[in-house]
Amino acid sequence: MKLKMKEKAYHRNGIGGEGFHVVKFVYIDECDAEYPMTATIFKKKGQCAVLQDNTNVDNAWRGDEFEKELREYIKAKWL
Repeated sequence: MKLKMKEKAYHRNGIGGEGFHVVKFVYIDECDAEYPMTATIFKKKGQCAVLQDNTNVDNAWRGDEFEKELREYIKAKWL
């Protein structure tokens, strides 16, 4: 899977909510089509939501398919 990472941020989620990371990236499919995406990633494995930006159509992306690379990116950027 080809991902081009753009930016990342961490949000505290108020004073009592669980914090989370947000990653903006581009997904490049096997035909080299590019899809601007946003991921929300919480602390526990399996808590990853991925949405395609700028679309009102099908937005059913599987977070588990992106999770490993996104978590590696987050970890590398915070070290």
